[in-house]
Order: sequence, then C-alpha cells, then structure tokens
Amino acid sequence: YNLKPECTSWIGCVSHYEVNPILQLKNQLELIDNQNRISYLGSIDLSYSKTQLIIDEIGLYNDVNELLATWDELTIISKKTTNCYALYNDGSKPMKVSTISSKTNIPASLCPGLNEPGAPTMVLGGFTMHRISGDSINPMIDTKAKINSISIYNGSRILDTCLGLGYTAIEAGKKVGKNAGKVTTIEYDDASIEMCSFNPWSKQLFDQSLPIDILEGDACELIKSFPDNSFDGIIHDPPARALCRSDLYGLEFYKQLRRVLKRSGQLFHYIGNPSSKESGRLYGGIIERLYEAGFTE
Repeated sequence: YNLKPECTSWIGCVSHYEVNPILQLKNQLELIDNQNRISYLGSIDLSYSKTQLIIDEIGLYNDVNELLATWDELTIISKKTTNCYALYNDGSKPMKVSTISSKTNIPASLCPGLNEPGAPTMVLGGFTMHRISGDSINPMIDTKAKINSISIYNGSRILDTCLGLGYTAIEAGKKVGKNAGKVTTIEYDDASIEMCSFNPWSKQLFDQSLPIDILEGDACELIKSFPDNSFDGIIHDPPARALCRSDLYGLEFYKQLRRVLKRSGQLFHYIGNPSSKESGRLYGGIIERLYEAGFTE
C-alpha cells in the first residue's frame, strides 16, 4: 500500500484515556520540590501496552528523550473525547487521526471507546464500525462474539470479506495457526487501510506475525477469482448499505460466497440488530436471498 509518510512515521497514538493520567502526573510534578522530571510507565499506543515515558515542565517525552507533545497540546487532546491523535518525534504537533477516502470521498476517523480505554472503532461516514454502546460491549468484545459464531480451528482457511480495522482478521488469524491456516481479507477503501496503519490494535495485520493476506479491491469482483470450495468459513460483516459501493447484500454476491465456501463450511453474516429500523428492513430480504443462493441453517 502506498501510504502517506505520516501514516508510518508516528511514534504513538493516544486518546483522552491515555492523556488524562499524564495530566494528573503534571499536577504532582508541580508539588514536588527540587524535581522537574518524572519517569513513569504509561501508554502511548491506545492502551495496547505500556512503556517508559518522561514528563517535565515542557511536556511528554518518550524513553529516548524525544518530545512528543507539549502540555497545551495534551490538554487539547484530553478534551476531545471522540478523537485519537498520532504523536511524532520530529517537532510536529499531534495530528487527529482522520482522512477522506480518495475512492469514495467519505470521511473516516479513529474513535476511542465510549466507556473505557482500549481498541478504538472507526467512524466511516458517520457510522461506527463496531458496537460500542452498552455496559459490557467494546470493539474487541464485539469482534470476538462474531468470530465465535462460526467454527474456526487450527488449519482453517477463512475469508473475511471486509477488513475494516482488521480486528476480525486478526482474531481469526490467531485461531487458524501459522502453519496450515490462512485468513484472506478484502478491503475496497483506502481510508480503512490508512486508519489501520495508525491503529496500534491493527498492527498484526502488517507485522507478519499472523497468516493474513490483505487484498485491495471490490469484494464482489475479487471473489470471482477464488476457486470453488476455497474456504472453511466466511465472515461477512459489510458496512451499512448506504456506504457500499457494490452490492455486498445482493443475490449474485451471496451465490459467490456459497460457491467458494466448502460444503461443510459456515457463513457468519452480520447485519446489526434485526429489531432496528435499518437492519429490520434488510433482514427478511437477506434471509430469502441466502436461501436462494444455496445456504441452509
């Protein structure tokens, strides 16, 4: 992928969840006599891990003493509860992680969880790509619930039709094993790939630690290139229909899914809550078309 330089040169990515503890430490720093620097263990990767950090009267530094953000910049981030920010070590200001797709002209951004730190979701054209509301739901819980809906075992070959932030592909990749298993995932939108490149929780898409192949293009076209009976399982979690640039809810695509799925394989098709107005309108037609395409319960 031909990513912009800022997509790969960032040192950290933070939201208000990671910044607020840093600001609390600043207040402690002002109360400590004869000590103008504090070293502490904190996160600059959206709470994916912790690392040694330093603060002084100017701002936040990494463990090799490179300035990542000033106090004024950190204060601004702390007030932006729906945004994530990339940190750089070259003197650049923290940058809000957002873009506009060159293919669809739809805006995309990383958004932290509503109730707790952790894996962010992506907001695409005003739609969140994961369930994030509720006392016991976040993007990773949402992803694992989808993954657990089909049987994935060591050696499985899995098709993930819509990459998004890659959480589904990553969790499936952990299950299939590195030797015989493989996850093939497809993404049409360059904006999604760009958001993945900033997201620490998506890094296993790119670091070759898992058997994941990413194909860039239209799933409705790319699926025609797969041989019959190629996959043990398929996870079809398309964006809202208003965001689709091809018919990922159509009969012809469902017929292709049936063709490339082994006879004993399983399909998981996520459409949201059938009780909701939008999903409710789709549900009956989707079930009818899946039966017509050859799927059975």
